[in-house]
Amino acid sequence: MSREEEHELDEELYRLRDDPDEWENEPTEVIVDPNFGIVYSLRFTQAEFRQISQLARRKGMSIDELVKSTFAKPDKPEKPAVAKPKRTRRSVRA
Repeated sequence: MSREEEHELDEELYRLRDDPDEWENEPTEVIVDPNFGIVYSLRFTQAEFRQISQLARRKGMSIDELVKSTFAKPDKPEKPAVAKPKRTRRSVRA
């Protein structure tokens, strides 16, 4: 979902928040993922923040999305681990 679509949905939900016809009478069961995530704070100078903001805007992303897409992926695809045969000493009679 794009940021614009999320924003439109947010506005619609806010506008209809007090309309009883929009809400179900029966509670809905949901499964909640216990992964709460981690919040990490970074300090930027005004110039750095302006530069990051402009880049995110050009790419049509939020700053969070830009940072995650930049740093949350490996630089190089990881190669699958190949099991090496164990080396052992052997006595050979000639």
